[in-house]
Amino acid sequence: LEHHLSRIPPGDRSSVRRNIRKFERAGLTLAPVQEADKQGSVLWESYVPFYDRAMVKWIPHSPAYFDGISDISASVSMTTARTAHDQLAGFILNFEDGPTWHAGRIGVLPQWERKEAVYFRLIYHLLEEAIAKGTQKLLLEPTCYRMKRHLGASYRPLVNLVYGLHPLWRLMLSTLQPLAQIALGHLGHQKSSKNGIDYQ
Repeated sequence: LEHHLSRIPPGDRSSVRRNIRKFERAGLTLAPVQEADKQGSVLWESYVPFYDRAMVKWIPHSPAYFDGISDISASVSMTTARTAHDQLAGFILNFEDGPTWHAGRIGVLPQWERKEAVYFRLIYHLLEEAIAKGTQKLLLEPTCYRMKRHLGASYRPLVNLVYGLHPLWRLMLSTLQPLAQIALGHLGHQKSSKNGIDYQ
């Protein structure tokens, strides 16, 4: 992580280090998810406020989703932020898909929201995991653009698959397809970032 921080602007680098110190001074630590966390609804309670606030909403998850998600395979990683009394303050769930490391879901309990840099430290851990795995591509969610940009991320356009069920829609889509291919042609040529990891 320090090597990566040396490649971003000094102000952003200082902000990351300051947030990590704030997290640690509060007695908080990072640790793997525990069985006790998965037996209750605490993971879901951490996630719900983020879903409610999100401008881009994915399919909502149930408490049962978090109960077993970290046991699916070795490619899924769930890390928690824990208090000095070993209570959960937040979590981040990430997963590996070939050469890409994906940011999955993140949650912070309401009592820790905007406190002691819990959210920021979990995001930094995502970056640490990507570096440790030697990945060349880190895919972030389309939220908190400003903060992620300060970590060295860059914007990438999202492409949605549109399928017309009505004959009129199919006609319109087939007519516009050549123009769409020209407009989106640049998406087939991605470049690595100057920081060594290709962010999205």
